[in-house]
Amino acid sequence: MWAIAIAVAALYTSTEAKIYYRISHYMPRPFLAKVPWRDVDEFYELIEARNITHRETREKVLEWGEKYGIKEEMKEFYNKHQKIGEERGKKVIALLENAAKAYREYLALYDDTKTLKQIGEDKKKMRNKIPKEYTLFAFASKIVDLPSTVGYPIIKKTRF
Repeated sequence: MWAIAIAVAALYTSTEAKIYYRISHYMPRPFLAKVPWRDVDEFYELIEARNITHRETREKVLEWGEKYGIKEEMKEFYNKHQKIGEERGKKVIALLENAAKAYREYLALYDDTKTLKQIGEDKKKMRNKIPKEYTLFAFASKIVDLPSTVGYPIIKKTRF
């Protein structure tokens, strides 16, 4: 009995969550033009709340929009930006996968039967053929050896 309840709960939980793509605070929201300017602050207070989930925020924002008769415009806006975010996510994943393949091809350029001039020409062709992938794996190869504390001060303890 418990196993069935746990399985159902796990299934419900896994389908419950939905990935959302954050919209910048500075992104213009055309529906706000139809709201009295004094009430726009209330909208920004809702979207900037850090103590509630994104789903709860979206529900509160849509309730707020219903109060001003702009709920449908808000839904269209958020759905449009969700689709844009999903497309961008797919493109990023594809770029990362292609960059890994391109890096393997790049390593194959360093064949011991080629001259440095030939290798340089092949690298230039590759860079011109797939500039995004080339830039990505070139950057990754630069940062791979950096310490994992980049951006954080490294505190060395000394004994006196």
